[in-house]
Amino acid sequence: MKKIIQSLLLFFTCFFAFEKQEIAAKRFNFSALLFNTASGMLFSSAFALISVNVSITVFAFFVFVPIILYKWSTPIGYRNNLAMAGVLKEVWLDVLLTNFWRSSDFITRSVDLSSEVNNNVINLAEYGAAPNVLIDNNTYPITTVEFDPQALTLPLKKFETENTRVRGFKQKQYSFSAVNAIVQEHRNSLREKQTDVTAHAWAPSADGTNKIVIPTTGASDGGATPFKRFTIEILIGMQNAFDTKKWSKEGRVCVLHPNHVADLAVQDISLFKAFMNIQNGVPLNLYGWDIYVYSGTATYNKSTGAKKSFGAAAAPTTDTVSSLFYCQGEVMHATGTLDMFYKEKDINTENRAEELGFEQFYTALSMRDKCIGAVYSAAAA
Repeated sequence: MKKIIQSLLLFFTCFFAFEKQEIAAKRFNFSALLFNTASGMLFSSAFALISVNVSITVFAFFVFVPIILYKWSTPIGYRNNLAMAGVLKEVWLDVLLTNFWRSSDFITRSVDLSSEVNNNVINLAEYGAAPNVLIDNNTYPITTVEFDPQALTLPLKKFETENTRVRGFKQKQYSFSAVNAIVQEHRNSLREKQTDVTAHAWAPSADGTNKIVIPTTGASDGGATPFKRFTIEILIGMQNAFDTKKWSKEGRVCVLHPNHVADLAVQDISLFKAFMNIQNGVPLNLYGWDIYVYSGTATYNKSTGAKKSFGAAAAPTTDTVSSLFYCQGEVMHATGTLDMFYKEKDINTENRAEELGFEQFYTALSMRDKCIGAVYSAAAA
């Protein structure tokens, strides 16, 4: 009976540990070793009450099996990319994500669909037009609309940083200041590119029924290629336009281009001081808008008001900057997997140094292409 109980307990222990052992074998790292060692100690202590031999067997299963599997069943190249041979990958990724949206705080003023991401794809459904509402209806039967959801698949975009060469990498990773210094450039590069993509995606392509694109109307700025200034009246006018269209008054966000901030400063120096005192994460509220400042907003044609494609080279003679307006419940962003890639100097025969880079999946969209607006700097005569 004693042997039967020992066998059953060992079987269930092995069954419980199988998935963890498989993960440890494929992605062996320091945290996996700690987890398995602690698990082995816990279970072996319990089994020691029955048999010392069983206790030793359990502990060995938890600690040494994944190491053996990892050592002999994983190709060297795969091992160096995923295992990182002692590199504390989780620490580096955590540092990169810390304060990721700092200086791009307006992105958090949107619907975060990251929880809906599966394999870096969001699966949504489009349900069609909303039903009409009848008042004091006397006509029957009431019109019936077929419920026919259409599947929508939204793949996330892949953002990759160029590699950084680091000498003495393994020693530096135990110093937080060194890790932060190395990761900071990658974080900043990812954040800037993703913020630019977001600001462009949320901006309307052209003026329409459910979106607003208008030019500035102020006096000329007097430049070599003069533009009409952005004015306080424009802020008030956009507020009135959103009110007229009965768009939500909750969570209205304005992302001003620095050029437009400068235009406002010409009108009111006290307002300029208020902009200069904006703290990270604390927007300036003005005429119903929570105002942020960012220089990477979409580019428009200064004559036609058409939005340029993302990444297209700006032409000074025809293109101009813009400021963005939106209701935060109408725009979304989503973040997928974040990974770090590392190459040891032992196999980096060309450079004799460690190299690392990051990859992150991300996307941002205006969900219904409505409740969004833009003001672009129009050419002055």
